Amino acid sequence: MKKLISLFALLFVASVFLLHCGSNPVTSPETASPKLTPDNLQATPAALEKGNGAEKVYILHLTGNGEYILIQVAPNAVPAHLAHGDILVPCAPSYQQGFEASTDGWFDSNSGWYGLATQVSSGTGGIVSSAGSGHAVMEGDASSAPYSIFDGYCDSWTPWTAELDVYLDPSWSTSQGFDYTVAATGSDGAHQRDFIFHVNKDASTGKLLVAGSNNTNFAPARTWKISITTKSPPPVGTLQHVFYESGGALAVDLNLLDSGGNVLFTETRTNASDVIPDEVGGNRYAWFTFINVDGGVAVDEFEIFRHY
Repeated sequence: MKKLISLFALLFVASVFLLHCGSNPVTSPETASPKLTPDNLQATPAALEKGNGAEKVYILHLTGNGEYILIQVAPNAVPAHLAHGDILVPCAPSYQQGFEASTDGWFDSNSGWYGLATQVSSGTGGIVSSAGSGHAVMEGDASSAPYSIFDGYCDSWTPWTAELDVYLDPSWSTSQGFDYTVAATGSDGAHQRDFIFHVNKDASTGKLLVAGSNNTNFAPARTWKISITTKSPPPVGTLQHVFYESGGALAVDLNLLDSGGNVLFTETRTNASDVIPDEVGGNRYAWFTFINVDGGVAVDEFEIFRHY
């Protein structure tokens, strides 16, 4: 994934509610009941991929030298593989949406949710796609903004990484910005916790600010340390969530990367109650909880990598 970015800043939201608590006063994909929600939109489990009319299942195959390699087999071959020590992989190793022809996999007001996800050609609005010839524009409304469930929820633990290129323009009007979260699923299949990037054009300083937390108040936040410098066309940053085990519990690095993959900003979020593997599974959703940027936010190269 190509990554181009300027500078970023640290901020914290002071008066917020905790998404993990399960008692959200504001509509979320977990508590809302529009036509479609993450829980009733799950498609075929990610471990099953359809290609050339045949389903394939991922397994970790035990080789003669005692090592495991990732392979695909037909579903009817699974029992034999499991019998000699192979391991069924519940979720595909990766998923990618480059927005070259559509915004498939993202849900908006056209699918009973909120906001708009629109595929556009590279160069639209002066923005060049970070890869390929197209990208997407995400817009919010008074309720919320688009979300995705990647290739489906995964309730089995393995380390994983999610990435999204986002076009960050320091010329946005003051008090405009967005919150973007990637959530973990519990081992019980329920929502576990959110990990949120905050981006905001601060009204008091006139600077574009970035931070991370587990909370959102569905409005711009303000605390900061460093800021994005003005550039034209707008710079592109990669918002990266890295999920891994630390001391037996889930830890998540919220990283902002430059074009060389260098980390320009990082914040690690962890909670001792998120025990692996008893409490924590895999991915849940990616969600712009709010966007109030005029014309929306351009995004590209939406990906997840599961590290088996």
